[in-house]
Amino acid sequence: MCGFVGIINKNKQEVNSNLLRKMAATIHHRGPDEDGIFIEENIGFFHKRLSIIDPSTGQQPMTFNNCTIVFNGEIYNYI
Repeated sequence: MCGFVGIINKNKQEVNSNLLRKMAATIHHRGPDEDGIFIEENIGFFHKRLSIIDPSTGQQPMTFNNCTIVFNGEIYNYI
């Protein structure tokens, strides 16, 4: 099962990428196949991916129309 961690600094302080990577290291077992990071000012996401279905696509964090998300689960009826 995939996993993710995130930081939102309400005080608008920039996210420390080293801290985010240390947090992600604690969930390495949740997704050893791939990882992705997103940092924009005071918000940071790190995703660990376990490739079960469709191993060639599905990289996260996903950004579309200036919105970035990470999630754990499957999108049914995607075909």
